[in-house]
Amino acid sequence: MEPVIIVDQGPGTDGKAGLTEAAHRRPAKPGHPAKPGHPAKPGRPRSEQAEQAIIEATLDLFAEQGFEGACVEAIAARAGVGKATIYRRWPNKEELLLAAFSSLKSPYPSPAVSASGRTWSGC
Repeated sequence: MEPVIIVDQGPGTDGKAGLTEAAHRRPAKPGHPAKPGHPAKPGRPRSEQAEQAIIEATLDLFAEQGFEGACVEAIAARAGVGKATIYRRWPNKEELLLAAFSSLKSPYPSPAVSASGRTWSGC
């Protein structure tokens, strides 16, 4: 009689092994426990400080230069973050401005008006 060779094809290929899906997940990072039933997200968590800096830079630039002056490049530079950091949180400038305005507790800032009466400048 010939010996039987068993080949392990990796986790989840043998339904009789008794391992649950949770046993195959990556463990949560220290200080960031995974939610029950959800694996830990890869990468580092979002920085609240960066988000606050982005919101403040957005409001400042809008107040100083209007809608056009509050471009993502200028906001990122003033907040000290990359443009990708902004686009991960908000899909476009309009959504960012809405989030910034909704963070205000007092009346909205009015944009600076140029001599021609326009409220924007090139950016």
